[in-house]
Amino acid sequence: MGKSRAEIQKAYRERQKLKGPAFLYKERARQRQNYVPASHLSKKKKEARNNQAKLRNRLSRLRKKTRENDVEETSGYGSMSMETGDDERNQPTEQRALIVKLLLTKKDAGAKKINARALSRAHREIKSLKSEVIQLRKKIKIKNRNIDRINNKTESYASISQLNSHELTPMKKTEADVSRLNLTPRSRTLVRRK
Repeated sequence: MGKSRAEIQKAYRERQKLKGPAFLYKERARQRQNYVPASHLSKKKKEARNNQAKLRNRLSRLRKKTRENDVEETSGYGSMSMETGDDERNQPTEQRALIVKLLLTKKDAGAKKINARALSRAHREIKSLKSEVIQLRKKIKIKNRNIDRINNKTESYASISQLNSHELTPMKKTEADVSRLNLTPRSRTLVRRK
């Protein structure tokens, strides 16, 4: 997924800051030039600007708070081992633990209910993911069986054609090849001509 315009702009500013103090000086001058004093603004625009500043400050404080309280906890569930089938196709390349991040920041009496809901939500998600993994394993098993059947059929066709190759006439050989390709009647005639 691509970056948003804000992310592109932020990355650009970071690159410019690395270039040195000349960019920072120009940026300060640009901001100073674009700044409109509150006394020059109408009451409505002044209130809108103040509300934006309050919102920006509130979001900044919230981000700082979540960074400080950000605690990673594991759910205790490891990644499920592959119980079904000994086939190499079913084996994972690496085993990783399933990590569920729970933000249990509040300590109030009402926070117990919030935390309990978050925990039950995480357990439900884990349960649904486990069932999805089981269904996907079943699908993989079915597809592997289909592939094996197709391989066995092609091997049997190859062995039959090798056995009967000395008995078949050239016309019968082309008929057998065309019937094996499962072509439409019109394309069969085109293939026979070639």
